[in-house]
Amino acid sequence: MQQRLIRSLVILLTAVPLFVSAQTDVNDDQDTRHKLTKKADAFYDAKEYSLAVEVYDKAYSKEKDRSQKARIAYNTAECYRYVGDYKRAEGNYKKASKLGFGPLADLGAADMLQAQGEYEDAIAAYEVYRTLVPDDPRIEIGINSCRQAATWVVQGSLFSVDNIRALNSKQADYAVAFAGRRGQEDMTLIVSSMREDAKGKREDGWMGERFSDLFITEGMEPKRKDH
Repeated sequence: MQQRLIRSLVILLTAVPLFVSAQTDVNDDQDTRHKLTKKADAFYDAKEYSLAVEVYDKAYSKEKDRSQKARIAYNTAECYRYVGDYKRAEGNYKKASKLGFGPLADLGAADMLQAQGEYEDAIAAYEVYRTLVPDDPRIEIGINSCRQAATWVVQGSLFSVDNIRALNSKQADYAVAFAGRRGQEDMTLIVSSMREDAKGKREDGWMGERFSDLFITEGMEPKRKDH
C-alpha cells in the first residue's frame, strides 16, 4: 500500500509541471494585446515610467477591447503618479474608472486630489470609494489626512519656507545633507540632483531626467562634485 502511494505521488508531481506549462501556452495564445501595449507593459514592469507613459498614449487608440483600454488608462495614471504629475494621474484614474477598471481607480483619483491640496474634493472622492469598498482602512486615513492638512492651512505655520532659486532647479533635487567643516556644517550643502548640467547624456527611465549627480553648494553658487 505504501509503495503504491509513493508511486501515485511521483506520477502526480511529474504531471504538475506539464499542466502548468500547458496553462502558460494557452495564456500566451490568448494574448491579444497590441504590440505597442506589450512594449509599454515591458517599460512599466521595468519601472521605466516616463518611457511607458509615452507608449501607452499611442497604444490606447490601437486597442479595441474596453478592458485593455481601462488597464492602459490605469497604468498611465500610475506612471504619472510615480513621476509626480498628480494632475494627469488624477485624470487617468478617472478615465480608468469610467471604463470599468474597478475601485482602485477611484481610490487613486482620491489620493491624487489629496496630493494636489484639493481636500474637500478628495474627501468627497473617498466617500465615493467607500460605497464600493466600505471596509478599506485607507478611506479613514485619507479623510483624516485631508482634514488635518486643511486645518494646518488655516492655522498657518511658525516656519517660513522660501524657494532659493539660485540653488534649486526645475528637475528633481533631493537628499540634501550638511557638509561643512565642524562648527560650520550649515555653510556647505550636498544635494542629489537630476538637473540639466549633471554628467552623462542618458536619461533615467523612471523620471525621464538625467541620472542624478552630487552637487556642492557653498554660499549661493552650486558646484558639481565629480565622483
